[in-house]
Amino acid sequence: MAMDYPNQTACILIRNTSATDPQNHFPYNTKGFKDLPKEKYMFFRTTDDIRNLNFANGDCLNSSVPQNVTFEYQGNPFDALGSAMGTVSTIPRTTVIIILQFIVALAIGLSG
Repeated sequence: MAMDYPNQTACILIRNTSATDPQNHFPYNTKGFKDLPKEKYMFFRTTDDIRNLNFANGDCLNSSVPQNVTFEYQGNPFDALGSAMGTVSTIPRTTVIIILQFIVALAIGLSG
């Protein structure tokens, strides 16, 4: 909607729960933000991050808050595992699901 109606969208604010709760990794796709001006959106951690922004003047971004937007799927539970191992997870979610299905099928086959 922000691309279709840029003059009707003041700010896009999204709370990044993955940044404050390591157990709460909810996958989300940030690809849609790639062509938006970075000043139009903000992923915030707590309400303190947006407390002093003047939305009426188009002030949507607190530059002191890291915006780790990759313009792809983020927040997967496996991202935390990759970070803990010193790597960044680049495995697509569908690949992980297929691998898990294979492991379950293998386990069923071995037990039967």
